[in-house]
Amino acid sequence: MEVGRLFDRAVAALGRASGLRVLDLCAAPGGKTTQLLSHLDAASLLVANEIVPSRATILADNVARWGRPNVAVCSSDPSAFTPLRGYFDIAVVDAPCSGEGMFRKDERAVAEWSPDVVRLCAARQRRILGAVWPALAPGGFLIYSTCTFNRFEDEENVDWICAELGAECLKQRHFYPGEDRGEGFFVALIRKSGSYTSGGPASPALSVLEKGSLVKVFPAAFVRDLARLEKSLKVISSGVAVATRKGRDLVPEADFALAVADVRSAALWHFVSIELTLEEALKFLSRDAVAFPDAPRGYLLLTYKGQGLGFVKNLGNRTNSLFPSARRIRMH
Repeated sequence: MEVGRLFDRAVAALGRASGLRVLDLCAAPGGKTTQLLSHLDAASLLVANEIVPSRATILADNVARWGRPNVAVCSSDPSAFTPLRGYFDIAVVDAPCSGEGMFRKDERAVAEWSPDVVRLCAARQRRILGAVWPALAPGGFLIYSTCTFNRFEDEENVDWICAELGAECLKQRHFYPGEDRGEGFFVALIRKSGSYTSGGPASPALSVLEKGSLVKVFPAAFVRDLARLEKSLKVISSGVAVATRKGRDLVPEADFALAVADVRSAALWHFVSIELTLEEALKFLSRDAVAFPDAPRGYLLLTYKGQGLGFVKNLGNRTNSLFPSARRIRMH
C-alpha cells in the first residue's frame, strides 16, 4: 500500500502520468509488480527484474496472469542496467536484506540473522543501488525499501544515496508489526539530483509482434525500447503471448485468455466463447476433463462470469486442455 502511495506521489511530482518508464528491480514474486501495473496507464512501460532465474520464472508467470501487455520481465544482474543511462523515470528497489521485519512469522529469519549478515546486506544494497543509479533519469524518483529495521540497511543507506550518488530524501518511514498492518518494513522516497525532462505524449496503441514461433502483443510506442532492453538485459518475457505457430496452425496461448480487452482487440483473433458454470470452471482449472459436444470443433475460449480462463481444443465428445499444468488448482 505504502509503495503505491509513494509511487503516485512520484508520478504527480514528475508532472506526467503517461509514457512513463518504470523499473521494479528486485521484483519476485510479483506483488509489487502487479501493484505498479495497477497504478500505471496503458501508455507506460514497466520493466520487472529478478536476478535469480527460478524466481524470475515465478515472476513472469504471475505477471502473465495480470493480462497487461505493457510489461517486460527480465533476469539480469543490476550491473546490466548501468548502460541504460537516464532511461527510467521511476525505479523501485525492494533490496534483499537481513529480514528483521519477518521475525514474527518466520523462524528461519531469526536463525539466519547475525551482525555479519547485516553488514553483508548493507554492502550488497549499496552495490545494487550504485549499479542501477545511472539508469535513473535526472530528477527521477527512487522508491527504496527493505523488510528490516536496522539503521545500517535503512537510514544510513538513504544518507549514502543522497551524499554519494546525489539525491534528496523526501520521505522515509519504518512500519512495525502491531503498529501497522502486516509485517515490518522500511520505505523511502528519494529524488535524484538534476533537472527532469518530460517526454512527449505517448500512445496506448498496441502492435502484434513475432519472435520465433511466438506471436505476442506489445505497446507500439515501446517496440524500439524493447530492442534496446534486449541488448543489455536477459528479457524472458514481454507483452502478452497470443499464440504459437505450429506449421500452418496458430495455437492460442493460455496467457491470451487472461489478457485485458485491448489485447484481444489488437490481436484481431476471435474465438467461440463458452460460459462455464462454477462447477465446470473449477473442473477446467483443475485440468479435469470437460466436454462440449454441441459446440463447434476447434479452439474454444472458456469464460466464467465473462472473465477468460483458458482454451481447449474441442474434438467433439472430448477436449484437449491448453491450460498450463503448473497453474492447475491442486486443492479440493
